[in-house]
Amino acid sequence: QELLNSPTMSVTRMLLGDRQGVPSLSKHKEDGEQYARYNIEMQLDDAGNLNVQQRNRKSGFLRPVRQSVLVPEKAFEELPLYKKMWEAAKERYDRICEEREEGLAMPSFFDRWFIRLPPGLCSIDRSTVTSGSDAESLILSALQEQHCEEAKAKLTMEIDKAECKAEETFPGALKPSESAESARDDFQDWMASRLGEDLPLAVTVEATGLDLSVKLTSLGKQNLEIGRLLLKSWIQERERAILAKQAEVQFPENWLSVDNEAEGLDFQPVAPDSLEFAKVEELMRHETGLAPRETARQDLFTNKIVKVEQVIHRNLWRKYYRFRQLLDNPNEVWVKHGTGSTDPALVCENGFNRSYSMRDQGIYTAENAHSSDGYVMPTDDQTQKQMLLCLFAAGKVYQPPPEEYCQTTECQRKEPPKGFDSIRGIVKRVGQDVDFALISYQDNQIYPFYRVTYE
Repeated sequence: QELLNSPTMSVTRMLLGDRQGVPSLSKHKEDGEQYARYNIEMQLDDAGNLNVQQRNRKSGFLRPVRQSVLVPEKAFEELPLYKKMWEAAKERYDRICEEREEGLAMPSFFDRWFIRLPPGLCSIDRSTVTSGSDAESLILSALQEQHCEEAKAKLTMEIDKAECKAEETFPGALKPSESAESARDDFQDWMASRLGEDLPLAVTVEATGLDLSVKLTSLGKQNLEIGRLLLKSWIQERERAILAKQAEVQFPENWLSVDNEAEGLDFQPVAPDSLEFAKVEELMRHETGLAPRETARQDLFTNKIVKVEQVIHRNLWRKYYRFRQLLDNPNEVWVKHGTGSTDPALVCENGFNRSYSMRDQGIYTAENAHSSDGYVMPTDDQTQKQMLLCLFAAGKVYQPPPEEYCQTTECQRKEPPKGFDSIRGIVKRVGQDVDFALISYQDNQIYPFYRVTYE
């Protein structure tokens, strides 16, 4: 108590011996004394920490006194003042916790600052001022005026720090799998579920190149730090959800084979009188791919289709499915492919392979089956041909100007331009009619869904 009342927050006491009443055997003794005597100097620093030092009254030698931590029960017995201070601090803490449970998302700024005050040095009474506008007044109480002044100075400094505008931008924090507005709303809802509706942060999400940047603005650096940690947790949670979604492979619902455990290639005939057979016929006869639906040419392929088979290969489908999941927008379309001198069954068994490409390093597919008809392999009896009707996860498609596509630089590409996943270019022009090819540079970007046999 004397230490707390001291204007200088320091006090000196004299003791005989070192500890527990055992006399000191030091030779540095004052005149006329049998044992050495020491001054014990105690002082509270600005943070409220108690510093204790022992000084020999004869030699002036100074050394720190080791302090042992006392559990509250033991300290209560030996230090009644400590018990009073501890109970006051716990009462403040419990009150804040009760307010939090009643709906407050987190302690107010003043409550957080109040808990950090040195116990017993100063207390705060809070009241609301309603004249003119809602406001909050604080009454500082202390044992001495100096303590109030010191607490006021610290509180003013904390308020200035808390009321300064703090902001930080995290470039490229998100991949553009959704709009900037949707990502912002998602993050704000996620924060609200953890902090309550009274959010301490303003969130801005903007497109920067191919990615999305997140900007956090807050009142005070402490709130900004909270936002930084929340943003990191939110991004990690989203990434875990994406990885979990990628790990779950969904096989086509219309696959005729019911053995989900079977691996390897399986051809399943499609009934000629089924709706699925009619759908395949329509896809084969009309223009598909990226051809606009309203202008797509009809009945370009007039050959008689005699057989349609589903190509069921779970391992190949997994590779295609996971590749598709990596694209921001799969942009999945139907295309046709002629396998040249290679048996279509080998492509269905092993998947597409760019090393067999006739041009550059791309796998060419056609929007018009008539274009692929010139690159198909006849059956053994030479009376029929087989073509693959494929699913193509085109992603973001690069479409060079028609006059530039057949230039050498375009025909020797080994990959699409940066930021694109595939290329669409002209392969044939007859009068006003133009045939387009959709070109892949990834083996797992195309899945041979049907093997079509025709006359």
